[in-house]
Amino acid sequence: MTSIHTLAGRLGGDAILAYTTSGAARTTFNLAVDTGWGEYKKTTWWRVTMFGKTAENASNLLTKGMWVMVHGESYIDEWTGDDGKQNKLAKIDARDFTLPPRSATGNQQPAGNQQPPADGDIPF
Repeated sequence: MTSIHTLAGRLGGDAILAYTTSGAARTTFNLAVDTGWGEYKKTTWWRVTMFGKTAENASNLLTKGMWVMVHGESYIDEWTGDDGKQNKLAKIDARDFTLPPRSATGNQQPAGNQQPPADGDIPF
């Protein structure tokens, strides 16, 4: 079963670009998505895959530790290992991605951590 989701989290490693036998670009990376807080905080790891021009752009921009938001079709991949153990992996075939704005120091800031504009910065 698949469904469309938007996920936000930090990259567990650099985005890796490869090409299919037909020449299509494919980028993959692992995304750590946190839910809850305090002692109830839980991290779920997602395997993200992107294709085409989006994949090429992602591979040029996404590095370990960066915060990113992805939007796409999610599903659970299930298989039985050689040892007979049942395995599951959360995956998302992302259609696009969004990076947060950079702070004055050039660091990424997730949208939830942005400071509200000062009164003089309001454009109306």
